[in-house]
Parts: sequence; C-alpha cells; structure tokens
Amino acid sequence: MLDRWRIIGTWLFRSLIGLPKWWRYDFRDFRIIIEQDDQLRYFRTPASLQRIVVRSILTLLSLALFVILGLLATNLILHMAKARLERSHHAIYATLLADSDIDPATGVSFDMLNLAQDIKDRQQAIQQYIGYSAIALKEENHGLLNELRATDLSEKAIRAIEMASVGGGAQSFAENQPLPQNLLPDTLVNDILKNRELQDVLRALPKQMPLKHFEVTSDFGIRKHPLTGIVHFHNGVDLVANGNEGSIFPAKAGKVIFAAMQPQLGNTVVIQHSHGIRTLYAHLNKINIRVGETVHLDTILGTIGNTGASSTGTHLHFEVLVGGFATNPIKAIRAAKNVQQIQ
Repeated sequence: MLDRWRIIGTWLFRSLIGLPKWWRYDFRDFRIIIEQDDQLRYFRTPASLQRIVVRSILTLLSLALFVILGLLATNLILHMAKARLERSHHAIYATLLADSDIDPATGVSFDMLNLAQDIKDRQQAIQQYIGYSAIALKEENHGLLNELRATDLSEKAIRAIEMASVGGGAQSFAENQPLPQNLLPDTLVNDILKNRELQDVLRALPKQMPLKHFEVTSDFGIRKHPLTGIVHFHNGVDLVANGNEGSIFPAKAGKVIFAAMQPQLGNTVVIQHSHGIRTLYAHLNKINIRVGETVHLDTILGTIGNTGASSTGTHLHFEVLVGGFATNPIKAIRAAKNVQQIQ
C-alpha cells in the first residue's frame, strides 16, 4: 500500500516539474502524408493549433491534479477529524460507563439504549433525592430560624456575626463559590445558603454556661438595682453555684483581653471569641488566667466571689456581647446547644 502511494506521489511530482517544459515547447508546422488508392493526401497541422491543444491538455491536467490533491488533503483532514471524534466518543463512553452496570469491555458495541435508560433512571433518582433534600432542608431552616429567634438577638447583633464570619459568611460563599444553579432549583440554592447563614450565626454563640451547677438569681433584662433600687437594664445574668463547686469556665474558647480588678464589677475577666463575640465574668474571688492567654472550655478562669460593688453575696455576673450588643446568655447558649444536638 505504501509503495503504491509512493509511486503515485513520484509520478505526480515529476508531472508537476515537467509541465513548464511542455508549456514553453517550440512547436513547428508538420504535415501528415497519407497514400490511398495511389494518391497522396496531405494533412497540415500548424504550430499554433498544436500549441493550443497541448496547453489546453496541460491546463486540464493541472486542474485535475489540483483537484486530486485537494481531495487527498480533504480526505486526510476528514480522517483525522474522524479519529479525534472517535477518541472523544470513547472518552465520553468511558465516562458514562464509569458508574454504569454495562460492561465497558464491549467498547462502542454496547447497547446505547440501555445506557440511556440507565442515565435516565439515575437522573430521576437524583431529582427525587433533591426533592426530599429540599423538604428536609426547609424544615431544618425553619427549626434553626426558630432557635435564632429564641435567642432574642437583635438584627444588628446577627449582622455583626455574619460580617465577622470567616470568609464573609454565606453571602461570600455564594459569590466566591457559586453553586451549580443550572443543576439545582433556585429555591434549593437559596435554602442551602440560608442554612449555612443560620448555622454560622448559631455556631458562633457560646457553648456552655460558666458554672457546672448553678441557679439564676437575677435574669437578663430590666430590673431594680439591688444597691441603688433604681430600675435599669441588666446586661447579663447573676448566677449562684450549687454546692461547693465554684470554678468558672469559659462559655467558649477564646483569648483573654481583660483580667483585672474593676471598681464596679470587681475581679473581671473578658474573653474575645470568634465572630465578634465577647463574654464577661465579674465579681470573681480569684483570677487564674492572664491577658493574652488562650482559653478553652475546660480552662478554669477563677472562682466565684463577691468582689466589687456587690451586696447580693457570692455570685457570678455573666454577660454575652455580640458585636457590642448585650444578649440573653441563657437563651443564646440554649440555642447553640440545640443546634449542636441537631448536628
């Protein structure tokens, strides 16, 4: 096969080289003498006619040669395109068969109808799963939203947590890592982003009360001051330890930013947590940590006491500040615990 194409190529190459010689050939008149019945007949062929005929033949041959070359080039291009298309098809088939029950050993001879039906069944199963997931996600969002409302956090406090979230929260997630909205319904995408936002807010809240066993002697909100008798807003809760256990623990891991005596609050510890949240522990008898120290849930901050302007006996004043806004510590921690149990 290769020898045949080599011979054809050599002949075409020599023909192309010889065309200019025949085109410039110096034709001359000639006569053809034919004897018939003892008579001589003369046929004269002029050089101009020879030149026209030869050049016409050369032109036709050249055109035919270029057509043949064009067809060969077209055939080669089509053959290469076909090879690429077959490779692409094989890659597509291999991808489709990766998780299919069809045996890929049969190559391109497998039953495409079975494969199409298999893909269709998978798509229906996925759509059904997405439907169930959307319902479950909506119900979970409803529960998380109720938990968030139960914390009595203000809109400003919630926004402060979202803005302080790592990576910017759900809004940043939607901008930097867009979900495939062409594959998922818009409502499901919105529910996914809302779920992430709610969980970010609730996971940012403190996880435990600072005393293992306690009673609340003064709740969060408006109250009459025990010393002055003036009605004011109580920014935290007052806790009394049950039993002899008076150790105080952080409500959440964080970094100590204040640990010293304060005129009104006595020995006071303030811890900076993630997401712009701070917790305050006041009236301590003794402080066991220092400023700059990183504390964890099992770190003992100190012991319950009665230091500062306190006339109600040994107790702990505990505050949770979100973005500078005071919130009800008991409700916030209860909501955070509920979310942890759900997860």
